[in-house]
Amino acid sequence: MRLSLRLVFFLGCLLALLVSCAAHSPRILAEKYRSIHVSVFKNETNEYAVEERLTHSMIDAFRRDGRLRVVPAKNADLELKGRITKITLLPTVYTNLDRAIGYTMNIVIIVDVIDNSSDEPILKDRSFSATGSFLLSSELSQARTQDATDSLSEAVLSQLLEGW
Repeated sequence: MRLSLRLVFFLGCLLALLVSCAAHSPRILAEKYRSIHVSVFKNETNEYAVEERLTHSMIDAFRRDGRLRVVPAKNADLELKGRITKITLLPTVYTNLDRAIGYTMNIVIIVDVIDNSSDEPILKDRSFSATGSFLLSSELSQARTQDATDSLSEAVLSQLLEGW
């Protein structure tokens, strides 16, 4: 009997795990919206090419999620437009000679998402902020912003599709 109770408990836990893995994120955005166009972000900072990296990260986030197809502007139900308004760098890691080699980068963006058929805003002047860290190296500068741009992309996606 003791073995059968353990077996029932194990099977119950396994079933609960399988059911929870099958759960999906809720969608608060109306079902009529099936596609989005992500315009290149406007860069109002001195950080070189961050607008390209952020736009690419945003497109990748929507493609990974799959609830909205990324399409050209003329075919899109929604259009996402954004501005990069502020980037701050704070040194966080120093060498024994007191030279900064590690930094924390904070990026602030403002996003609008517009319904292309009615020109009504879904999100209007919505501010997002994210922080990422990096070490100085001989790598391309894309690594400098990768953490922050990926976090921003996920935050915009969550706000638009799930309301948080």
